Amino acid sequence: PGISASNEKSSGLYVRGGTPDQNLILLDGLPIYFVDHFFGFFSAFNSNSIEEVHMHKGAFGAKYGGRVSSVVELFSKNTQDIDSVGDIGIKVGGGLSMLGVDLHTQIPIVKNNKATLFAAGRRALTDVFENRLYESIFKSVEGNDTLRIGPRNFSNATMEVEPKFHFSDLNVIGTVKPNDNTLISSSVYWSRDFLEKEIDTTTTVVRTRIRRRQNGFDTSTTTSTTTWDESTESRWGTTGASLNWRQNWSDVYQTKATATYSAFYGIDKYSDGTYTVRSGQNNPNNQNLPGQELRENNNHIWDYTGTLNNNFKLGSYNNLDIGLEGQRITIGYNNIQPNRTRKEKDEAWAVSGYVQDELKLFDEKFRLIPGIRGTYYQLSDDFLIDPRVMGWYKITKPLKVKAAWGLYSQYVQRITRESVFEGNDYFWLLSNDAYNRPVSVSQQIVGGFSFDIPWLMVDIEGYYKMLDNVLMLSDRNEFRARNEISDDQVYLFNGSGTSRGIECLLQLKNIELMNLKYNGWLAYTLGQSINTFSDINNGESFPAMHDQTHEIKLINLFTLDLASWCSVDLSTVFIYATGLPYTAPLGRYEVTMLDNTSRELIDVSLMNAYRLPDYHRFDMSTTYNIHFGRFKANIGGSIFNIYNNENVISNQFSEDEILEPITGDMVSTGDYTAKETKSMNFLLNFSINVSTTF
Repeated sequence: PGISASNEKSSGLYVRGGTPDQNLILLDGLPIYFVDHFFGFFSAFNSNSIEEVHMHKGAFGAKYGGRVSSVVELFSKNTQDIDSVGDIGIKVGGGLSMLGVDLHTQIPIVKNNKATLFAAGRRALTDVFENRLYESIFKSVEGNDTLRIGPRNFSNATMEVEPKFHFSDLNVIGTVKPNDNTLISSSVYWSRDFLEKEIDTTTTVVRTRIRRRQNGFDTSTTTSTTTWDESTESRWGTTGASLNWRQNWSDVYQTKATATYSAFYGIDKYSDGTYTVRSGQNNPNNQNLPGQELRENNNHIWDYTGTLNNNFKLGSYNNLDIGLEGQRITIGYNNIQPNRTRKEKDEAWAVSGYVQDELKLFDEKFRLIPGIRGTYYQLSDDFLIDPRVMGWYKITKPLKVKAAWGLYSQYVQRITRESVFEGNDYFWLLSNDAYNRPVSVSQQIVGGFSFDIPWLMVDIEGYYKMLDNVLMLSDRNEFRARNEISDDQVYLFNGSGTSRGIECLLQLKNIELMNLKYNGWLAYTLGQSINTFSDINNGESFPAMHDQTHEIKLINLFTLDLASWCSVDLSTVFIYATGLPYTAPLGRYEVTMLDNTSRELIDVSLMNAYRLPDYHRFDMSTTYNIHFGRFKANIGGSIFNIYNNENVISNQFSEDEILEPITGDMVSTGDYTAKETKSMNFLLNFSINVSTTF
C-alpha cells in the first residue's frame, strides 16, 4: 500500500503522494535517474541480475540523503553475501518473450572460487517483429488513431502512425573475495531506448453553404482535404558504474566505501514535414507548404558520488553508523522552440556527513534509531540540517507500534512542465538560489502498528508529509514571467505540497493444503495530495497531478507441486484506483500589450479541476517450473486486463479547426476535442526462460 500501481505510462514509483524524482533509486550504490523501458511496460532493472531489493517508503534514516520521499536499494548478484561468493559453477541462461530476448551468465574466474563475473543483457525485438502485443501497447500510450474534429461541419481526421522502437540494457558485475573479511565488487549498468514516429494525417471537411435567392434557396457543397506529415524522435539512456569495497576489520567494526559515476540523457525532437491543402478540384487556392517547425528538448545529467560508511557495534544493544558523502553533479537542459530557446546548465558540489545510532532497549522490545544529516550544497545560501528519528515498541511478541519523524532535503529536481494540449512532460534541473530555484524541503510524520504471526500479517500506517519549494513550469501568466527574466531562462512557479493518508495491508502467508501453497495480499490506501501556488488558481489549493483518493490491490499467488521435478505458479492481480485529475481548455481571449500589439491567449480551467474515470483491471499469469538436476526451465503466459476494461489514463486536447474553402486557411471553431489515451486492452504474452549450471 502507498505505492501507486495504476500508472501504465511509467514504471516510476509514486510513493505516499510523492513523485518518481523524489525517490532515491540506488543500484549497488549507483543513483539511477530514469527507471522506464518501453513506456513503463518494462522496468529498467533486469530481474536476472538483481538479488535483493530494500524499500524504505518514508521517514528513512540519516544514511540516505538528496531525496524527500523514499529510498529503493537494489543489490546485484553476489554483491552482498560475503560468505557465498563464487560457490557455484558456470551458469548460463536465457529467455524469449513476444517482445524481446534476454541472456545471462555467471562464471567463476579464479580456480579457488575467490572471484566471479556475472553479465545479463536484454534486447527488445519490436523494431524487427511487430506483433499485436506491441501494437496494443503502443496505441495505449499514444492514444486513438482517429479523432473527430470540427463539430460544426462534417469533418474527420485520420492519423497513420508508423513507430519504430527498441530498447536494450546490460549489467556486468565483477566480485572479488581476497579473504574472508574483504569483499570488492564492481558494477556496470548501460541502457538505451529509442522511439521514432512518422505521422501522416489527413483531414477531410465537407462544408455546405445555403444562399438565399429571389425564388428561394440553393445549396452548394465543398469538400476540402488537408494532409500533413510530421515526425518525432525520442532517445533516452543511462550509463553508470560503481565500485564497492567492504572490509570487516573485527567483529565490532566494519567499513564500506563506494564510488559511482552515473550519466543520464533524454532527447525529444519534433519536426513538421510537408503541409498540403486542397480545396476541392481545380481550385487555384491549393497549397503545398514545406514544414518549418522544429522543437527539441534535451536533458543531461552527470553525477560523480563517493560515500564512506563506518559501522561500530558498541555492545549487543548499540549499533552506530558514521559516514561521509561527496557529490559532483552537472545538469544541462535545452528547450528549443521556433521562436524561443531556453537554456540552463548548472554544476555544483554537495558534501554531507551523518551520524545514526540504533539502540535496542528493554530486552529488545524497544528499538530507537535517532540520526542527523548535514549537507553543504554549493548553490544554496543555507547549510541543510536534517534530523530524523524512528522507533518501534513490541507490546506483545506479534504486536508492535511504530512511529517516525524526519526532515529531508532535495537539490536535484525533476520539474513538471504543464501543457494542456501536448500533455505534461518533465526535465531535471539543479536547485539554484541565484535563479529562484530553492532546495525542496520535506517534513514527514509516520505512525502505525503491525500484528504478525506465522500465517497472518496486518499492518496499518498513517502518514503526513509537508513539502516546500515545489517547482513547476507552465504557460500560465507567461507574459508576466517574461517581464521578470531574460528570454533564455526557465521561469518556474514555486509552491508547496501536502500529502496525507492511511495504508492498510492484510497478508496471508504460507497457507498449505496438501501440495498447494497460497500467499495473498490485500492492500488499501486512502490518500490526498494537494499543491498550492500563489500564482496559480488565485492561490487556492488544487489536487496534485498524481492525486488518487482510493487505491485497492488484491494479489493472489498459488503454487502447486505436481511432481518432484515440476510445479505450477498461478497469480492474479486486481487493481482499482480513483481517476487522476487533469486540466482542460475553455476558450481563447485577446490581450493588448504595452506596445499596442494584441496577443491571443488560451483560457484554461482551474488547475486539475476535472478527473478521469476510475481505473480498474484484472490480470493473471501462469508459470510452469521444471528442473532436472542442473537444468531449469520456466514456461509462462500472462493475460493483462482480462475483462478488457478501457481505462482512460490521460487526455490530450487539440483545437478544432475547419478549412475555409475560399481562402484555404485553417480557421478555429473555438471548440476543443479531447484525445483520450486508453489503457492496454486484453493482452496475451508468452515467455520461456531456461538455465543450467555446469
